[in-house]
Amino acid sequence: MYSDLQYKCFAAVMLFAASALAGDENQLERSKSDIVVEGMSHPPQSVVTVQELSHHVPVKARKEMEKAEKARAGKLADEAITHYKQVILIDPEYVAARNNLAVIYLSRSNAKLALEQLEEAIKIDPRNPALFTNLTIAYHALHQLHDAERTARMAIDLDRAGTEPPMLLGMVLAEQRKFTEEALRCFRWSVANYPVAHLFAANILMTQGNLRDAKSEIESYLASSQQENREMAVKWLAEVTTQEAQSSATSTR
Repeated sequence: MYSDLQYKCFAAVMLFAASALAGDENQLERSKSDIVVEGMSHPPQSVVTVQELSHHVPVKARKEMEKAEKARAGKLADEAITHYKQVILIDPEYVAARNNLAVIYLSRSNAKLALEQLEEAIKIDPRNPALFTNLTIAYHALHQLHDAERTARMAIDLDRAGTEPPMLLGMVLAEQRKFTEEALRCFRWSVANYPVAHLFAANILMTQGNLRDAKSEIESYLASSQQENREMAVKWLAEVTTQEAQSSATSTR
């Protein structure tokens, strides 16, 4: 069951965390993903890089970008890909176009093509945390967990206020069975934006034998407004409660 939670959450975080950068200087409207992670808002990018501020987008590239974003919002992925590629041909340093193209590739489970675009984008704008966040997702999709952990840490270093990177780092650590205090901190940091992080934290606490705090995390999740994983949480709560009772009975003998 935990592996199901891991997969569902990572897939959903992918489609939100890898959402588009601002399309151009006019701050194009960002489209929402079809998949809604529980408790997931879509916070604006909290860091604007020097490259974004200084880069001048040619008018022709901007117009193509508008067409690409419109197609993406209309779920016309093939059309969007065509327009994003045209943008990049006109303006190879248009980081948002490379990022958004990578997002579509990720949503189509084509992480290798996404990786190519993100690596090129990072050469242009090496201090953009959104790119490292998306690179983490691409590496995870390719089962390169060591690289995913490294890039998640880089995303956190570049944007201490970011919401997605700590959640992604926690999930990558947990998938490597690194049930550490660091992973626990990542999930606890993330609960305001991702209530499901309570369950990831509970899993670590159960592994550590801390049933009381694990129970508290599960109850916090069940008290949240997001209940996508309610069945799993109720099952975990019953198991933890039973283990607590058994432990208490043993200690009183």
